[in-house]
Amino acid sequence: MFDLRQYYLNSIKEEDYYYRFYPMVKDVDIISSYGLPVPKVKREKIQFLVYDKQDAINKFKELCQPEQKFDDNKKKCWFYIVCYYLNRCGVYIEQFPNILQSPPEIPSTFTYNEIQLLII
Repeated sequence: MFDLRQYYLNSIKEEDYYYRFYPMVKDVDIISSYGLPVPKVKREKIQFLVYDKQDAINKFKELCQPEQKFDDNKKKCWFYIVCYYLNRCGVYIEQFPNILQSPPEIPSTFTYNEIQLLII
């Protein structure tokens, strides 16, 4: 098993396009309760595991289904780290040649809007 989040955190450089997602990926496992007098912050044990490149491709396909909602950072994180990994592996999607090089700030812009336009 291979943890994509750890791969991202170990590999990302400030000049990379994907660095814009760094704060969200780095802190996706932080849970904060706003109790008084001092908020409690703890880390969840979230892993973003895949077996191999094919498993990452399957996860990408799953994330691109129209019923997927990106209403939490965990799903967004999955989207960005899978795209990052597949881009680093040299995967190319013929219908969407730039998606892995520069995914949108809002994943549903691609997963819902762009895919729907291609279908229509």
